[in-house]
Amino acid sequence: MTSSNFGPFALSVSPVLALISVIIGFIVTLIVARKYKGRASDVMLTMLLAGLVLGRLVFVLRFFDSYNSLWHMLDIRDGDLDYAGAFVGFALVLFVKLRQGKQRRALLSGTFTMLGTYAVFSLVITLARSHTVLPQSTFMQLNGQEIKIRDISQQQPVVVNLWATSCDPCLQEMPVLMAAEQRYNNVTFISLNQREASPTVAQFLQREGINFQHVLIDTKGEIATNKGLFSLPVTLFFDVNGKLVYSHTGRISQADLERGIEGYLR
Repeated sequence: MTSSNFGPFALSVSPVLALISVIIGFIVTLIVARKYKGRASDVMLTMLLAGLVLGRLVFVLRFFDSYNSLWHMLDIRDGDLDYAGAFVGFALVLFVKLRQGKQRRALLSGTFTMLGTYAVFSLVITLARSHTVLPQSTFMQLNGQEIKIRDISQQQPVVVNLWATSCDPCLQEMPVLMAAEQRYNNVTFISLNQREASPTVAQFLQREGINFQHVLIDTKGEIATNKGLFSLPVTLFFDVNGKLVYSHTGRISQADLERGIEGYLR
């Protein structure tokens, strides 16, 4: 499973697990601080804020050319953070507070609990992804013929985007994927429609002016079902060996796409 749903919102599992880890660590901090008749909630919040700000700043600097406005840079709803930068920001505030001797037990207990919890979650996700590979089954092309994704990719990394004509975020991200397909000649892009008729898909793409090199239809929703995906759009990144190495749930930005390709497929 690579996504979680909260009403109309769909989130990738990794940020959700990171949030759960933070909450658990925060609760442990409060419990230990109360045991020693102190307060550490303000310090923990400052640490988290420092991590959030520095993580976002580093990510924006890494993919600066992908942002077209200051608002886009500040809009953290996309969830894009550089986790190394976030960790540095968190650790710097923790170091300063520990040197001041304020609530050391509480802060260290909460920090180690948070990091340990996220480490376990990350290990589980890594193990699950290591067993997820490109499907061997065939998918239908717009001309009605069937083909395997492996026959298209020819030993290249593969980016598979799952979408449907009724999905507005899917349409909004298509120009980003089209531009990336032109830019990365050594990566195969597969536009994989979910359970819709070929004429419906073809008419939609023509009407919206969308032109992908490889458009396939998963008539049975096989990939979504096997990987526990319950929302669209979803973008899956497979390496040259066909192993899933990264996934993104929800509308993907240019920066998100570049991070997936540059960080996992190069």
